[in-house]
Amino acid sequence: MAMPLKNIAGQRFGKRVVLEHVANGWWNCRCDCGVVAVASGTLLRSGRSQSCVACAPKRQPTHRTNDERRAARQASLKKYFASEKGKAWHARFLASEARQRYIRSERHRELKRQRNKSEAYKRRRCEYRARTEVRAKEAEQRRAAYQKNPAPALTCVARRRARLAGLADDLTPTQWAALLNLWGGCAFCGSQKRITMEHVIAVSNGGGTTLGNIVPSCRSCNAKKWKLDLEEAARRLGFDRARFIEKQRAIIQMVQMQEAA
Repeated sequence: MAMPLKNIAGQRFGKRVVLEHVANGWWNCRCDCGVVAVASGTLLRSGRSQSCVACAPKRQPTHRTNDERRAARQASLKKYFASEKGKAWHARFLASEARQRYIRSERHRELKRQRNKSEAYKRRRCEYRARTEVRAKEAEQRRAAYQKNPAPALTCVARRRARLAGLADDLTPTQWAALLNLWGGCAFCGSQKRITMEHVIAVSNGGGTTLGNIVPSCRSCNAKKWKLDLEEAARRLGFDRARFIEKQRAIIQMVQMQEAA
């Protein structure tokens, strides 16, 4: 059974005078400054709500600032080292190995400060910053070149994978340029965008980077072919396998004739 509501209308609690009940134990109150606001009856009777927000006294921060903590810590250390226990600890520290390590570390810091002030060190720092800026610019240029044409970088990756697998890697830049010129684009779809080096027999299946195993391919066909053999790739990409083999043989013969000439 709910407790009956105690009527506190007209009563004063601090700077607040209760006017009327609103709902569920909340009361309209007028502060001495004239502000009318809602307050909880429980807080009014317990003394925790005696004025409006504007008239409430400013609370002092209970936490300490960093400077206050530092000052308190220093005062505590001074008090400790002034005591007999602190003096005994300090005497043991002076005779210990820790004291020698502390002296060496202080000497090292002093030498480091002197080195930082020398002209030779400042010159080396300037040279290091210059080299860092040059390397950053070169990296940015390589990144921009890769975004514009990622084929050379992907080609290097493919050839490195073949070398690590112990496969043949004798395709020369001249042969690759001739293949690009004679194929005129992607060997599977004819596209001329984003051309990469494609292994007819995939590296994972033992295919090396040789003249007879490399054709130019766009990145889309390269991804679709994956590690499939030529027959499965023809079904997936929709090209004529026999015509592809015939054209590849003719192009290889033309490249060999150009090299012989």
